[in-house]
Amino acid sequence: MMPGVVAGFTRFPTIQIVAAYETASYGGYYAGSIGSIAPAGASALPNTAPAVGVNGEILGLVYELYEGVERRLDLTIRGSYASLPFTGLSIDGGTAITAWTRISGDMTQTRFRHNPASNPIPAGTRTLKFS
Repeated sequence: MMPGVVAGFTRFPTIQIVAAYETASYGGYYAGSIGSIAPAGASALPNTAPAVGVNGEILGLVYELYEGVERRLDLTIRGSYASLPFTGLSIDGGTAITAWTRISGDMTQTRFRHNPASNPIPAGTRTLKFS
């Protein structure tokens, strides 16, 4: 058997979100609110198996055109992180997004923000890869 493969399946499955939009300028995925994620418990920590309720779980990836001016891509993950717990996030095989700012956090979750030039998660299925 190959390393990283269990019973014919890769140990770390592809992460996909289905981005849904509440308005033309706000949407993506947020647990229990909009869109969906597969597998359940997908982690933003590279090479980490999915597990619901554990640190690193992706709680949200949301795009917003704030007040029609500022483009925001907010990533919310379970756990308390003083700094980014990954190097980059690639969406649909694109160039990794590495410029993130920690904007909020407590003992249960942390939110990081990137300000993209355009919406990197339009409505539909998007593939995510954390490195």
